Amino acid sequence: MEEIREQGRHAYTALLFGLARAHRTGILELQHGRDWRKVYLVRGTPVLYESSIDSERLSKTLVQAGLVAQKPLSKIVTALQPGEQLEDRLVTEGLVGPEELHIHKKT
Repeated sequence: MEEIREQGRHAYTALLFGLARAHRTGILELQHGRDWRKVYLVRGTPVLYESSIDSERLSKTLVQAGLVAQKPLSKIVTALQPGEQLEDRLVTEGLVGPEELHIHKKT
């Protein structure tokens, strides 16, 4: 099983590298069962990543990285208005700076 996962990682890496070298623009969508991931590329550069996998969501990764504490983050997530973006609210509330958020999302 681990060998299959490792082969999948190598194929994914090779695919992204090929898209970057070819300066491709578009959306790479990957799906396995109910889980999905999307990588948005502009001229070969990933500019946005989305995932249905809970452990990869921004709120989880911010807490895991120690950038935001769970309690204030939970309050913000609960108070989000329809259509309001978590990123915007985090910056507005001063829990994370725009540059810090940008760097975190790229890693």
